[in-house]
Amino acid sequence: MQRITKRGEATLSGSGRKNRVKHNIYIITIIHLNFEIMKKKLMMVAVLLGALSLGACVDNNESASVEAVRNAKAEQLKGLAALANAQAEATKITAEAEAALKNAQAEYQKEMTEEAKQKFAVDIEKIKAEAEKAIAEAKKAASEAELLILKNADERVQWLYGQYTIAAGELATLNENLLTKTAGLAQLEAGITTAEANAKINTITLNRSIAAETAKLEVLKDPANANIDKDALNAKKAAVYQKYELANSTVMNNEGAALNADAKGIQEAIDALDRDAIDVVNALSPYSGVVQFTGLENLYWEATTGPAYRNISSGAYISEVQKLNAVNYFATDLEDAAKELGTSADTKDKDTAYGRLAAANAQLEDANKMGETTDAEKAAKEQAIKDAKKAIALAEDGIVRAQASYDGKKTASDEFTAALAAVDVKAYNDAVSAIVALVKANETVAKAFNDANETPMKLWNEYSVLNTLYDNSQNLEELIARCEYNIAYAKERIKFYEVNITNAEAQLAKEKEELANLEKEIAAKKIIVDNAKAALDAELNDE
Repeated sequence: MQRITKRGEATLSGSGRKNRVKHNIYIITIIHLNFEIMKKKLMMVAVLLGALSLGACVDNNESASVEAVRNAKAEQLKGLAALANAQAEATKITAEAEAALKNAQAEYQKEMTEEAKQKFAVDIEKIKAEAEKAIAEAKKAASEAELLILKNADERVQWLYGQYTIAAGELATLNENLLTKTAGLAQLEAGITTAEANAKINTITLNRSIAAETAKLEVLKDPANANIDKDALNAKKAAVYQKYELANSTVMNNEGAALNADAKGIQEAIDALDRDAIDVVNALSPYSGVVQFTGLENLYWEATTGPAYRNISSGAYISEVQKLNAVNYFATDLEDAAKELGTSADTKDKDTAYGRLAAANAQLEDANKMGETTDAEKAAKEQAIKDAKKAIALAEDGIVRAQASYDGKKTASDEFTAALAAVDVKAYNDAVSAIVALVKANETVAKAFNDANETPMKLWNEYSVLNTLYDNSQNLEELIARCEYNIAYAKERIKFYEVNITNAEAQLAKEKEELANLEKEIAAKKIIVDNAKAALDAELNDE
């Protein structure tokens, strides 16, 4: 029961007090429980804080690791950009060289003279040499960039890089082939290279291709390379590459250096071949071919960078018929100019420039003697004097023109005479013979290099195949099939050149067809390269 006190507070009866005690015990219990819960919570908080503090340490370590990965990827992206730039530069060089070849060809086609042909031949070799040098520099830059990409690269990046670099390498080879074919076609079209020489050059190149593909087949069909462990394959290709570098360095420092020195000597001898006097006399002569040639030397020689070829005229001699015709022409021309000019002693009856001046002076004398009694006579005399003075002026101009004509023809005659005297056909022919001997001797030096180079080339082909297998870009069956196709195709082309060795028209048609197919192949390969680069770029940019 509850009652109200004086203070207005409620009090409890006996039973109420008991209930109050129970209630208080309940409250205390609740408080105790809450306290225990709070203790546990505090302990959990403490544990959590400890975990967080530990976690903070882990996070710091992870951040450092992430930063290291990020830095590595940054270096790899830098390398990829440098590699792409180097490969783009090589492609640009090839395109510019191709454009330069076409411009040189257009310049030659404007004149189509023997002199223009020789200049075109020189231009082609110069353009090729400059392009090859620039491409070699771009390849060096590409190899340096490769180190940045592969440094600390995981297996996925290595694989993607392999896809990209193999495709890019194939594209670079195709572009270089395009330049070679464009130059070869231009030389064949211009007659700089004969059908026989073109067939020889292509046959040598095709035989080398067969040898390279055969070497690849040996590696591909080697049972030791079937189902080989990836780590073992990586170690094997690294060892082969090391052997290649040593072998290649040895050959290039010995047989290669000798071959390049020999090729340089040939090129310098050709550059020093002086046919300026011959070209000058033929240019000055009104009749073509005062100095003529009995033949054409089709020169082919080798350097470590590949074959070079030039045609030079041989058997120079002075055509006595054309010489006589030219001498007579200049003599007649000069005689006619002298007759037209005359001399200061010519009288008014001479039909010369000086004779016409004498006539005009006599006309003035007669005019001055005319009567002037009447106005009509005065007017007639004035007009006669005017006419005579005009005739004198015209005659004096005529003398200037006639003298200039005579001087010009005298100069032309003297220049021709001097140019003809400067021609030394014997010295020219001796120089040509010396060049032919140098080119002949190059065969021995080139054979020594090619024989020695078989070892590093075999090692390089082995490395290339192993590298392709490592990248898993193709299986063995596909690679074997490709090699066998390339060999069969090369043999087919060799047979074509054997059948059409003197048929320039058939060779031209074949070269044009292959050039068009090569351009299509380049376009398709470029898409593959771009896609492979995009995949590698995406992987390296993936955080």
